[in-house]
Amino acid sequence: MEDSLMQIEEGLEYRFLYNDDFDSMHLLLSLIDHEHKLSNVQPRYQLMKRLGTSLKRALKSRKDSDYIIQAIRKRINDDVNRLELAVFLKGYANGLHASFYVDRMERLALQEFGEHELSHRHQLYHTAKSGKVMGLQSAVFRTIKMETKELQNARQLSNMYCKRVLRGKIYGLNDVLDTQIVLDFEHLTHLKVEEEKLTMKELTFLYSKICHYLYNNIAKVYKYAYWNGINDAVLERYAK
Repeated sequence: MEDSLMQIEEGLEYRFLYNDDFDSMHLLLSLIDHEHKLSNVQPRYQLMKRLGTSLKRALKSRKDSDYIIQAIRKRINDDVNRLELAVFLKGYANGLHASFYVDRMERLALQEFGEHELSHRHQLYHTAKSGKVMGLQSAVFRTIKMETKELQNARQLSNMYCKRVLRGKIYGLNDVLDTQIVLDFEHLTHLKVEEEKLTMKELTFLYSKICHYLYNNIAKVYKYAYWNGINDAVLERYAK
């Protein structure tokens, strides 16, 4: 039964990621929602926000770097957000079922809040601040890094997604970049092209930079979601 449910979830995830099928994501959410309330399924969508900084360094030699980055954002923004949501859901669902850490967090929460207050809270330690909670968070993140395959699966998903979805859009950037013509102030009667089209070497570098960035940062999405799942699992035990 569990294998069949996993196959269904993987199929829905595939259709959402590669066929732009948002109905599949809604069905996937419904499957998880059947057992849990999903009160804090809130991806931060940080991947695209921070990608610009990485690309800015990669394009520092070009005068039209801002223009290129804007074109990249427009081409892949929705795709990267879909990837982030899919990985977030993986991490969140796994955090909900991490009973060892849910139990440990519950003990900390009872010491601080008590049962009555927990039954009225909508947030717990989603943003860790106190020493004991931060210690627990560090232990959770170490476990994710050292003892599970899920983080590697998320990174493999990122690599596959780059190859299947992002690769063609990055290598096709020249098709959407307009050549910018400016006056040559040394010869005012002449016009000149400000920047040439992106070379194949530059396109390859941009693509590898984006893939490397997503591979490294998808772990943060997964860990953040996993931590949220643990928090919500504790709150669910006291929800009325």
